[in-house]
Amino acid sequence: MLFIEISELKSKLGITGKLDIVINPNTKLLFAAHGTTVRLKVEQKLDPNKPIKYMYEADTVDANGNKVSHFNEGCIVNVKPSNPPKFSL
Repeated sequence: MLFIEISELKSKLGITGKLDIVINPNTKLLFAAHGTTVRLKVEQKLDPNKPIKYMYEADTVDANGNKVSHFNEGCIVNVKPSNPPKFSL
């Protein structure tokens, strides 16, 4: 899995304003929205007080040798901060 900052996600999608986290009134599930064109999956227990990134699968190659992008299948998630090294040599 690959992770990018939300600012980079917004840049890649051409979003200049806010990316809102909202609740679908029918399913009661969280999703991210920008206007009427951008809809993204969101971790259902997303905590705004923890680090947030966009997680997606790396591109793959299909049986015909064509590149398959999985970028739009990603999800906005909380990430754990990396563990700092105990010491360095």
